[in-house]
Amino acid sequence: MTSDARVLALALLTMLLTAPACSPVPPADTKKVPPKSSAAKESTEADEDKALLAVSAAIRKNHLVDQKPDQCLAYRVDSKSMKDAYVVEVRENHRHKECGGDPQTSPRLFTVRVAKATGDMTTDANSPAGEFRPLPK
Repeated sequence: MTSDARVLALALLTMLLTAPACSPVPPADTKKVPPKSSAAKESTEADEDKALLAVSAAIRKNHLVDQKPDQCLAYRVDSKSMKDAYVVEVRENHRHKECGGDPQTSPRLFTVRVAKATGDMTTDANSPAGEFRPLPK
């Protein structure tokens, strides 16, 4: 192979490797969502914590569970499935001896929805049909 052919082959290879077609291009309709700032994330987490504390207090105030120690309940907060409310799933926690039950299970007891704007709560506790009813504050 002559030196001219080598230079031409090298130039062609370089063009192919650096051509825009070789680098991924996002589709035109893709919108970049800026990441939440750490302050916004902390604020959201603080609001979730407040909602969780309010749910725990409402459970005790409204006697939604038998006289179980706090460590016998587990909570899972979902702030994304509903735009205007936090959804708090309340479950049994059997990981402590005083709670009894199989430590490998965590049966769902009920769900509480907390309105993000007002803090008003609804629950499906003690509802065989799973219908939500208001909880007093």
